[in-house]
Amino acid sequence: MLLKLLGAIDLMTGISVVLVKFDINIFATLFLVIFAIKSVIFITNPASWIDIIALIIFVLVIFGVFNIITWLAVIWVLQKGIVSLVV
Repeated sequence: MLLKLLGAIDLMTGISVVLVKFDINIFATLFLVIFAIKSVIFITNPASWIDIIALIIFVLVIFGVFNIITWLAVIWVLQKGIVSLVV
């Protein structure tokens, strides 16, 4: 149950960052805060270290910086969320 909730958080964060690219940033800040809390709680896991790096990249998206590294971070978070929901 917890795994599915964390996967849903990853999916919603990834989707909200993609929507920011198209100037639809309704819940982006909210999901980034929840994503940050989730990443800090599980800091001992190496995947959470990558999540924190992705979080830094996503914060730059809020300020208008969107490049190929952002797409890689979005793909990382989305695939992690999808796998969490499938398993």
